[in-house]
Amino acid sequence: MAHPTSSDTPAFHVVVPSIPGFGPGDAPKKSGFGLAITATAFKILMVTVLGYDKFVTQGTDWDAYITRSLAVQYPQHVKACNINLMPCGPPAFYRAPLTMAGLILNSWLYTKREKQGLQNIMDYMREGDGYLKQQSTRPQSLGFGLGDSPIGLLARLVDKFHDWMDVANYEMSEDEVITFVMMHWIQAATPGLRYYKAASQESGPTNMKNAFTTYHSTPVGMSNFPKEIAIPTPPPPPPPPRGGWVRSLRRPRPRTILLSSRRFRLSVHRVL
Repeated sequence: MAHPTSSDTPAFHVVVPSIPGFGPGDAPKKSGFGLAITATAFKILMVTVLGYDKFVTQGTDWDAYITRSLAVQYPQHVKACNINLMPCGPPAFYRAPLTMAGLILNSWLYTKREKQGLQNIMDYMREGDGYLKQQSTRPQSLGFGLGDSPIGLLARLVDKFHDWMDVANYEMSEDEVITFVMMHWIQAATPGLRYYKAASQESGPTNMKNAFTTYHSTPVGMSNFPKEIAIPTPPPPPPPPRGGWVRSLRRPRPRTILLSSRRFRLSVHRVL
């Protein structure tokens, strides 16, 4: 990324910070360390510590929320953001009558991919989001159990990988499974779980409820894969042929993610 072969392609560095409490990132010492504070910490890292006055962000899952928070809070630094999550409700009818008509008449107007997206989110809401309520309300109790049992933590994470990955096109190796479990195990599981409670109790324009409805003028790019939890309507073109919620796990391969980021960075460079 830093040394492209063509002079027409912008060069950039890739900085991959850890969310506090996840993987190698130190766990917060105080409660309430949610999305807005994380965004501020990442801004300090990029601008004050590393010296990047302007940068482009990319994120999925919590990172998508943090990316939005960065763009809302610090538009003077964030030149564009790329995400693969856009959780927000339908628009008011008077603002987007055609979109609302499509929602109402979806049985006739939705494409096959859009119907699959609706099915994905319905399946998730019916039997896949229990962890979200649990971790947003009683993370400490759950953390004691998972932090004491490697097998319990393994079972919990593999269950999510199975549901959220494009398992038809990629199977995790044993080494990858162990690596991901260890990234949670070294923190004893609890700090990552507590992040859900901190984020869910946060208020302001970039909290979980408002992050994707608060307007910002920063250019936004979106990737969306067939096995996403939710596929927006309409899905961003061109739709990738493979991939799931855990987007950086081989489908698409990590290099594909970087090349996609480069193409997005190039399009932003041309616009700005």
